[in-house]
Amino acid sequence: DLPFALAVWLPGIALLWLLRQPMRAFLLLIAPLGWAASTAVKALVDRPRPSPHLVRVVDAPSGSSFPSGHTITAVLIFGLLLYLATVLVQRPWLRLPLQLACLYGIVFTGLARIYNGAHWLSDVYGAVVLGALLLAALIALDRLVISAARE
Repeated sequence: DLPFALAVWLPGIALLWLLRQPMRAFLLLIAPLGWAASTAVKALVDRPRPSPHLVRVVDAPSGSSFPSGHTITAVLIFGLLLYLATVLVQRPWLRLPLQLACLYGIVFTGLARIYNGAHWLSDVYGAVVLGALLLAALIALDRLVISAARE
């Protein structure tokens, strides 16, 4: 949910800035803009959310169902943090727990959206695929910027 994402996202930006990684801090800052892609796809697909007549619905948000905006945001924020932990953290005893925490955030955000009845499995799967494509673009941008800066 938003409080959890903010509790990870904002300190992550601040930490990257303190570590003198301003371009990477900027990438993390813009990562949630993937929500705009989710909104555009939702408007195109206009798929209804799960009905209380078919599944147990705990969380009944309004609007279209496909893809899951929460899941796209989790893939982008936690996926970028996982990548950054991989390239920036040298000590394995610190890197591995950070990577596992990021994977936890991605996996359980999607599962929670299904469990609460807010999305179908295919909504979450589509969000993971779209989020992964956007994440790959952010990582490619990081690698291009870092490579250009070293030359």
